[in-house]
Amino acid sequence: MQKLSRKSIAIAIGAMFALIVVLGGMSLASVPASDDFAPFTMRVTWYTANAIVRSSGSVEAGTAVSLLNYESINTWKTTVLSSSWDPSAVGSTERS
Repeated sequence: MQKLSRKSIAIAIGAMFALIVVLGGMSLASVPASDDFAPFTMRVTWYTANAIVRSSGSVEAGTAVSLLNYESINTWKTTVLSSSWDPSAVGSTERS
């Protein structure tokens, strides 16, 4: 059996590498580009030191919890789950 030269081994390795690059590029080109996130649901808790300013001028801190349901950049909604400063806001929903 004849021994392969270093040059023919290098050419074979280079050809295989080029084939992998071409096939990889073709597979990446077939994936559609997206400027959007995958759908998700997220619970958001936020705190503010100045939630309420009473008529007397005293300031009261507060916390609210919302649920964000994200479907796409144009389709999402937030729902207030709890609010320490405005209990009437609980259950309210904002949609895109």
